[in-house]
Amino acid sequence: MAGLVYVFAVVVIGTRLRSFGNIVHECSHAGFVEDRSWNDAIGRLLSTLLCYSYDCYRDGHKTHHLYTGDYEKDEDFADTKAYEFHQPLSVETIKRHLFRLITFQFFPFYTGKTVFTTEDRPTWLVLRLLYVMFVMYGLLGIWNGWFGSDMIVWYWVVPYVTVLPIIAYLSDLFDHAGLIGNENEIDKSRNYPVKSRALHWLFFPRHDSYHLVHHLFPMVPTKHLADCHEILMAESQYYASRPHSFRGWLSNVFFQTPELSGEYQGLK
Repeated sequence: MAGLVYVFAVVVIGTRLRSFGNIVHECSHAGFVEDRSWNDAIGRLLSTLLCYSYDCYRDGHKTHHLYTGDYEKDEDFADTKAYEFHQPLSVETIKRHLFRLITFQFFPFYTGKTVFTTEDRPTWLVLRLLYVMFVMYGLLGIWNGWFGSDMIVWYWVVPYVTVLPIIAYLSDLFDHAGLIGNENEIDKSRNYPVKSRALHWLFFPRHDSYHLVHHLFPMVPTKHLADCHEILMAESQYYASRPHSFRGWLSNVFFQTPELSGEYQGLK
């Protein structure tokens, strides 16, 4: 029983770290709070806890919206070609994605890539280095019985190196896999709204499942994405005809129903 409670705790903490990352994402779009300077300050603080540079992320994320899925220009997807996000989804490609998840092949790309960068203000670099020292205290101290080190490792480091990168990889898979080669912006991303409030809160914090809406309207705050989706469903027949659920787009893979793409012959 204790083991199950611990696993549940790790999942919850890992998904809350993901929520921090989503807030950083909102801050990069100046959409978390009204004041832009406060968005940057909050983004820098939370990204420090996640071991990466906010400035690098914010600047790189702009290229993701400008060149979605272009491995040379989209810095969010740079160095991910081996993960085959550009390949059309099929049973075989899903098997390969699952194999990467099991073997953690994606880990280096999704964990602390810019922790030591000097491209942003020295203050934030120093804070990240102090944070790394805090983590190292936990890792070294757990073997020597140092105070609090076991709590740092089991309830912070473990969720950070397991649940957080897994969710990040799955998020990119759900958001763009099989679509980023399409020409039109509306065909490069997907939505997958989750009706269960508990699952939505746990695995898709801050409306993380409305990625197509976000790409169409990147300046709309995430708290309004669900409402924006409903408006689009009512006003745009082409948008409404798309699969907007896990069942909808997975049926394209397992039952060979046609997923919308740049060559889709439906309403334009």
